[in-house]
Amino acid sequence: MERTEYRPVVESGEERGQEENALSSPFDLVGNIRALVEQERARYQEAKARFEAASGGEEPDFNSAVWMRQKLVSMSREQTEQEAATMLYDLKTAWDVVAFPLYDEDSQDTAKTELSIYAAAYARTSVPLNPLGVQLLDAMAAAIDIPNYMPGQHDIELSRAIDLTEVSDLFAEEAVI
Repeated sequence: MERTEYRPVVESGEERGQEENALSSPFDLVGNIRALVEQERARYQEAKARFEAASGGEEPDFNSAVWMRQKLVSMSREQTEQEAATMLYDLKTAWDVVAFPLYDEDSQDTAKTELSIYAAAYARTSVPLNPLGVQLLDAMAAAIDIPNYMPGQHDIELSRAIDLTEVSDLFAEEAVI
């Protein structure tokens, strides 16, 4: 049996002479994510300018990859359903791998530590994504312009960001102690 996507029809209350309403047209996930990133970039630039004018100090530029990571961490922690929290945690972990080259040094250090813990705790060499996770990761990578990203990946190899031999060596040493 073929499944079709359900899109609710919303009555607008007024005739506009249109065949379809906004919900029946394709959803631009990449465009919406890109718009959110640009909105946050503008907010950051305003706050940065105020801070620099008041303090005379200099703030770093907006890093959209790091901002996206922070949003994924926040969203995964806010979930009350375990399945949603797990999916978002895996998405954040996959994001750490694909966005790693765009992170600043501190964020790379944090990501390396968390990826190493993930690899050891779950005995994994990759991050598995469900179809929704793949779609979201693809859209996020396109919106942020991740270089060399290959869309449609269901398993994101951790070795793209960390040395897995170091992870297994580290945890093997701890088990002996």
